[in-house]
Amino acid sequence: MPDRQQQIQILYEISLAIEPRETLIETATTALSAYLQKLNCSVGGVYQATDDGYDLLARRPASGERDELLVAGVQRLHQWADADQSGQNRFPISGSVEQTGEYYLFELPGFGILLLAQRGEGLDRSIISSLNPLNEKLATSCKTIDSQNKLREERNRFQAVFSAIQEPVANITITDDGTTIHRTNESFANTFGSPVERQVDRFEPVQTAGEDSNLANKLTSGEPIVKEVRRETLHGTGDFLLRAVPVSAEDGNEYFLMYIDITSEKNRQRELQSFYQEVTALFECEDRSSVCNQTVKTAAKVVDQAVAEIHLYDRAANDLTPAATSEDTIIFDSNSTTLWETYTGDRIQSIDKNVLDQARDITSGMAVPIKGHGVLVIGREESDLSSETDRQFIELLATLSTVAHNRARQTDSLEKIQELTETAVTSEDREAMVDPILRRLPEALDFPLTGIWEYNPAREQLDPLGQTDTAERIIGTPPSFEKGEGIAWETFKNGNTRVVGDVNTHPEVYNESSPINSEVIAPLGDFGLLVAGSVRSQEFSAIDHSIIATLSSSLETAIQLVDNRNEIDLLDQVIGRVLRHNIRNDLNVIKGYAQAIRDDTDETSQFVANIIAKCESLERTANTARTMRDVVETRNDTQIIDLETAVNDAVKRLHNRSPQTEIRLNLSMTGNVVAHPKLSDAIYHMLSNSLEHAINDPQTGADYIQIRTTTADDGTILEISDDGPGIPQGELDILTKHGETALEHGSGVGLWLIDRITQYSGATIDFDTESGTTIQVCFQSTGASSST
Repeated sequence: MPDRQQQIQILYEISLAIEPRETLIETATTALSAYLQKLNCSVGGVYQATDDGYDLLARRPASGERDELLVAGVQRLHQWADADQSGQNRFPISGSVEQTGEYYLFELPGFGILLLAQRGEGLDRSIISSLNPLNEKLATSCKTIDSQNKLREERNRFQAVFSAIQEPVANITITDDGTTIHRTNESFANTFGSPVERQVDRFEPVQTAGEDSNLANKLTSGEPIVKEVRRETLHGTGDFLLRAVPVSAEDGNEYFLMYIDITSEKNRQRELQSFYQEVTALFECEDRSSVCNQTVKTAAKVVDQAVAEIHLYDRAANDLTPAATSEDTIIFDSNSTTLWETYTGDRIQSIDKNVLDQARDITSGMAVPIKGHGVLVIGREESDLSSETDRQFIELLATLSTVAHNRARQTDSLEKIQELTETAVTSEDREAMVDPILRRLPEALDFPLTGIWEYNPAREQLDPLGQTDTAERIIGTPPSFEKGEGIAWETFKNGNTRVVGDVNTHPEVYNESSPINSEVIAPLGDFGLLVAGSVRSQEFSAIDHSIIATLSSSLETAIQLVDNRNEIDLLDQVIGRVLRHNIRNDLNVIKGYAQAIRDDTDETSQFVANIIAKCESLERTANTARTMRDVVETRNDTQIIDLETAVNDAVKRLHNRSPQTEIRLNLSMTGNVVAHPKLSDAIYHMLSNSLEHAINDPQTGADYIQIRTTTADDGTILEISDDGPGIPQGELDILTKHGETALEHGSGVGLWLIDRITQYSGATIDFDTESGTTIQVCFQSTGASSST
């Protein structure tokens, strides 16, 4: 144990080594070496506090990272850092490694941690308690050199930024004695001249008469200032935007002044005002032709000695065609590679020499894309178009022309869509609306490659209904899209209009060798699809998407209106035919029977029975007519129905009518199905058909009806069969003709209802009349099946 004098000497010698050095690491390393040497410690380290914990700053010896005591001390340091230290007397922290020695963690206040390790018995307690002043001195030295280094780095960065700024910049302080310029950048000297080394007179940021020449007084308020000012420069008087930013300083108010030259901006504002007046007329144009004419007129007026033309893209021809010129005749060739590359590449290009040689005395030209529409071409005689101002005006004009074209196309498209919708609504039926729509669509909305597909629920596929002449020429026979096949089917199922920029690279492409490279596809509700294509990739824009989506929505509504109108018209025809013919005939029979009762008293009882039967028939006819109207009026209403319940309801109704009829049920699998609410009526009429054409036929000998249910892929099958002679072909015509004339003298009404209810349920139906009659209906299943 060292005596008191030795301790003082040790501490003094360590203190001498603790001084700020050139770098932070040197400062920490030098001090650490003194600690280890004077305290006979074997290893140690200085750790700097960070947001994430403690980072090693210095270690002695440098190769001591595997020392057992050092490793144990570092682990303890990290444990302590991760723990909650609130309310704890933290330092010094000590620990030991068995048969090796002890380690100590000392706080370096406000900076970090000092780790010392000694083999053997460890440090004397009196020494440990005496190290606090030294540790505080080391922390102070480290913080001092760290701050100095950061300030030095900050100054270096500041100076680099200060010098790199292109605008004139000055750093000044304002005191009661005057304004001092501390530094300026090169741009300041080149603009205003070099200031004197120390300027004691007032430094006036504004130096011209009629302006706010006392702006320096306003700077002393301590608020940032942004103001347009005028100053004398080495080349005359200039307009500048002054940005003055105050910063804190010990010897006064310090500011950074930046002068942004806006002289050219002022001139440009005047030019832009004139330009604005010219282009305002663009947005008053009602169609694309007017937009083209106004664009070339503005270009020729704003750009001196310029001639201008617009060449629009023709989708049908897949080429650029002249649309407007500021001259009497077209000058620039639409077939020029430069013009085509400008349009397809969507970038500005200089007109190549070959085109210029053919364009009179024009010596300079530019081609600017009107995105999604065409190309604006500008040429000038005798002088070039290389100035930045000319280029900016031309680019701005092309951008505004693009906006005007978009607006004109959208406005015109809405009018054309309304006309097409009127055509569709006035069509007799779905098929009749397809041809006139496709015939007018290319010219009306600029979609030359367009087709319409109809969904076939029986086959679960999209079948082509028609296409434009251009599509017929390029594509040939359009394909059908089966369930899950291609981009078309996916779009039909998800119900959202989509644009496919590159069809051939799409993972769900239907035909990789197709000439179509981009498409916009729009569902027509449950009816099918409207597809517009192009031989170019990335052809369709957001506007095309919007137009097709609006058109498809309008056509979907038109189809629904046509269907509803036709269904209601058909219903009125059917009901009129059924009631008119059946009631007239039955009343004639009733009249005859009544006369016979009067004339022939011997057969009175039989005639009365016949009269009653005919009256019951009239009652059933009236009920059926009401059912027919209800079915059509609720054609879009579907719900989840328990199939077994629907079957049992129909069987009960038939038993009430014909108790002697045997019905054999084999409902092995039933479940919920999506169907029209009148599903039970459809099943009843299926049973009634068997009753009328088989059970009641004395020649067939049939005496029962069989009903069974089975399951199929994603559906449930209902099958009703008998072994009678089968339903007459004349009545089955209702399933293909659908019209009221298919109802021969009122017969086939039940089949009419079966057909409609099945169709409205989204189910498919098949009739087999080769041996008796078998009716098979396939429903979409929505729930788990259950055994019965």
